[in-house]
Amino acid sequence: MKKYITILLLSMFVIKVHACDACGCAASGGGLGFTSLFDQKYIGVRYMYQSYLTKDGVYNNSPFIHDQFNTIQLWGRIPIAGRWDLLVNLPYQNHTSDKTAGKQSIKGFGDASFSVLYNALIISRNDFDHIINVGSGMKLPTGTYDAKNNGSVNPSFQLGTGSWDANVLADYQMKYKSWGMYHGISYQVKTKNSKDYQFGNQFNYQATVYKQFGDSLQIIPSVGAIYENYASNKQFDEVLANTEGTIWMSRVGIDVKNNQWSFGVQWFAPLDQRLLNGNVKAQNRCSVHLNYTF
Repeated sequence: MKKYITILLLSMFVIKVHACDACGCAASGGGLGFTSLFDQKYIGVRYMYQSYLTKDGVYNNSPFIHDQFNTIQLWGRIPIAGRWDLLVNLPYQNHTSDKTAGKQSIKGFGDASFSVLYNALIISRNDFDHIINVGSGMKLPTGTYDAKNNGSVNPSFQLGTGSWDANVLADYQMKYKSWGMYHGISYQVKTKNSKDYQFGNQFNYQATVYKQFGDSLQIIPSVGAIYENYASNKQFDEVLANTEGTIWMSRVGIDVKNNQWSFGVQWFAPLDQRLLNGNVKAQNRCSVHLNYTF
């Protein structure tokens, strides 16, 4: 038992060392989770909605406008061999910004990503199950990056970053009978794109507690929190002011599963945020997914 407590404490220490923000959500949405919480092997569709208030200008009296990010993802966790799985994600995005000069809209495919996930530990003892997964992968510049948006208050109003980015991820899940606890972390290292713009590295953390009801038809309510941290963006290797930030959000959700299908809904509300020096304010988010499990 001391071994498992040590692993949990180490993961919590890592969480405190790093920090994260919501200004990169348009290109990634990593804070909403890199894989399905309850489905081990699946392919499916996930819809994500994110809403922000963004200053339409750089002055203190500049008005706030409404930015909306809509993302539909084809995603999956596909077994490769043994304990190895492949995580895939192909997003299509439709973003709008209600600027004072008129509504701006961009739509198209976002940045695809893939990761290889290794099931490093499975232990069952005294009704307790412990599962640890670790992985790494790449995000591809398949989404369009428009350099004209560099001067905007929210530089993440983009379909993609235009860069090849690497990511590392890990999660830990403990189950006791019908109860469970989940911790998931991911860190994305972003590189410079062809326009000499570099988004800041991104860290995401999710903690969730859940309970399972039923057997052949399972109903799983869950509550938890997510934490996001984005480092400062750079242009021509110069750090750009007011492009970093952090945010904590609460999470409530419910999943319904049978032998082959899984449907889930999650709702996120901001608890504490410091985004782009107050120039961007996160509002509520939601996520809906339908998975075919195998």
